[in-house]
Amino acid sequence: MNLTIPPAAALRDEFNSADRSRNDDNIDWVVKSQYEATDTLSFYAGLSRKTRSASYQERYLWLPLEATAGLADMRTYTGNLDLKPEVSHEVEFGFDVRNDRFIISPRFFFRKIGDYIQGTAPANMPALMFVEMMNAMNGTTNPSPLEFNNVDARLYGADLDFKYVISNHWSVSGVLSYVRGEREDIDDNLYRIAPLNALVALNYESGNWSLTLDSQL
Repeated sequence: MNLTIPPAAALRDEFNSADRSRNDDNIDWVVKSQYEATDTLSFYAGLSRKTRSASYQERYLWLPLEATAGLADMRTYTGNLDLKPEVSHEVEFGFDVRNDRFIISPRFFFRKIGDYIQGTAPANMPALMFVEMMNAMNGTTNPSPLEFNNVDARLYGADLDFKYVISNHWSVSGVLSYVRGEREDIDDNLYRIAPLNALVALNYESGNWSLTLDSQL
């Protein structure tokens, strides 16, 4: 890759001349409570604060590249030295119902995230010009690069664990999950949020042997 072309050289010189040292002081905490109402019913509630500092790609990727630590979306990204840590506050509640034949445990959550890190349209003109020039030189049609930035976001949804005992040897178990992700600074969805999904398993147990057949939906 020729780093002497003007856009690449501008990105290189801007990165090399910047103060790249960063220090994040993050604090996480979790409070959980569970109440046993009866022998078969209990209630659960939780509050938490969780933080996440930017990965090195999100912070130090100075040239538009696909090296995004697993995004694999065919987009190029540039990092952002000024990224703040994500700070999320979550409230969760649910209940457990159980007897000799079945267990069902739904959990509902709402999470508000300040400074959520996501790729957005960049204001960095050299990065845009670099991708345009590479397209012209190589005959490609790569889209404009994205830049990792802090946005405000919220996530909410539910998880459901269950197990049903069919007989002494057979049972069915699984997990159903749904999450909705939205940006709060603009009217848009969060990127790369998992769709409604379920894992269902048919289990066989006898003595020292067990067999499981599962399906991801």
